[in-house]
Order: sequence, then C-alpha cells, then structure tokens
Amino acid sequence: MADIDDVLKLLDNANVSGALDIVSNVKDKEKAAEVLNDYAAMLGHHTQAFDEIEKILEKSIEIDPKTPHSYYNLGCLYTEPEMLSKNPHLALWAIEKYRKAVEIDGKMVKAHFNLGLLLAYIGNPEDAWEEYDILLDLDPENTDKYGMLEGIIKSKMAE
Repeated sequence: MADIDDVLKLLDNANVSGALDIVSNVKDKEKAAEVLNDYAAMLGHHTQAFDEIEKILEKSIEIDPKTPHSYYNLGCLYTEPEMLSKNPHLALWAIEKYRKAVEIDGKMVKAHFNLGLLLAYIGNPEDAWEEYDILLDLDPENTDKYGMLEGIIKSKMAE
C-alpha cells in the first residue's frame, strides 16, 4: 500500500505519472484526492499543461468522486480560452462539472457563479437566474459582486 508521502515526493519531483500510478493505493482516498486537486490547481497557476492537469483532476475524481473542488477545477480548466478555442463543446462539459460540484457542495459560491455565467453565455438565462438567486441566498452580504452576472443575464434575455 502506498503512502500519501510517497505521492507527495513524486509530485515534488514533477513525476506526475509515477504519482498517478500509485495514488490509487493510498488508504486515505479523500486526502489523496485533495493532494491531487491541490497539485493540479498549483500547476494551473504556473503552467499551461492542460492535458496533464486534466489527467490529475480526473484521477482525483476517480479516487474520491465526492470531492467538489476537483469538479470545479475541471470546469475552470475547460473554460480556459485556449481549451475552448480547440473545442467549443468544452463549455458544456464545464457546465456538467460545475453542476456536479454544486450537487456535492451546494454552498460552493464560486461554482454557482461560474455555472450561472456559462448558462447565460450559452443562451440559457432562465437557469442562469436560478444560479444568481442561489448566489444571493448564499452570500447576501456581497450581492454587489454578482452585478456582472445579473447584467449578462439581462442582456442575454433581451437578445
């Protein structure tokens, strides 16, 4: 059985494939998934290794399907402009990932926000309004932060 420290050592040495090979053998699946998600997020901030990040996040989900942050980060990855320019259908995959994230953690504000934006952009303002209303319920002190989403939804409804 592999230890989480073994996975961390491999990741510290940028041996992602080695880490992905052994991570399934780690006893604490939740911790293993968290480590992979954190590494993928860090990689996303410092590189554009989209294929590698996607593999890491998919492995995180395979290990622990109840980790909302991995779904959220996959949604973010799929909406990177360089990813969307290669495959515009990734926006639909991103919506699926954001929906899964909020299904697991209904209080994940950033997933509701991104989901609302994507729904508005693809021409589904009614569902975007639902996400907007959820945001207002979840974060009533910061309603001004969601004005952009409100404006986008209204403009899409006017089209």
